Amino acid sequence: MYSLWHFEFRIVPECDEIEDWDSLDNRSQRLYRAALLKELLDYLGGGYRELEDLLDAGGVIARKVGFSADDGTDHSTLASGIRALEADEAFLEEAAEYSYNAGLHGILPRGSFDILPPYPSKPRSYYEITGKEWEVDMETKMDRASTIVAEYMALATPI
Repeated sequence: MYSLWHFEFRIVPECDEIEDWDSLDNRSQRLYRAALLKELLDYLGGGYRELEDLLDAGGVIARKVGFSADDGTDHSTLASGIRALEADEAFLEEAAEYSYNAGLHGILPRGSFDILPPYPSKPRSYYEITGKEWEVDMETKMDRASTIVAEYMALATPI
């Protein structure tokens, strides 16, 4: 749920790939959400059949995506609908990664979900819990530094 919320309310308004989310019809919005969910399932080792099962179950995630149990959407229909979107595959993969990271912020201790930027990294507590080594690549460091400088300049030099 955190991942879907983050995609729709943080990533979509900031990205260039989806021009005007609010003007999209309900079906297109549903397919974008389903595409994100499919990418998240790929990230966790699933695919279209798992997406079909999840949406057919009619639970809270299916309702958030915009599907109900009686929609009868099978994996092949989902696959063709998602492929027909004018979304770049790399964008959806990246959005899924950042949405997954946002979801981790929402469920792990000391998370900061409410103040996340559109493109968050994994929370530090993830590395503490999993025992993996925490490292930040130079691109992330530069992006964060640029964001902080831009925010400072916006405050310091009002228009």
